Amino acid sequence: MTPEQALDVIRAVSTAGAKLAAATGNQMGLARFLSVRKDEAIRRIMAGKNLSGTAAEKLAEQDPEFADHCRAAIDAEVLRLEADAAYRAAQYRAQLALTLLEKAGVE
Repeated sequence: MTPEQALDVIRAVSTAGAKLAAATGNQMGLARFLSVRKDEAIRRIMAGKNLSGTAAEKLAEQDPEFADHCRAAIDAEVLRLEADAAYRAAQYRAQLALTLLEKAGVE
């Protein structure tokens, strides 16, 4: 491995970190509004079916808008986990690159 290649590997850590930060922000944003979206679903169900809040809450996950939000939140969490794995892999590759350079006597 050349020093230039090692620098590319190290730069990849920064890129992967930025992707992880973006994925985490998206996931957190969706999670933050989950209870709001559920309350909105409950109100729609209560108005449409003349149900109590407790009865409507049991049906909230059947509300199409709330279900879409839940799916988006799950997808965002999957992307965050994938970004985290990519970031960790980039860190390990960078550490390996530095170790290889050190063993080759390159400083």
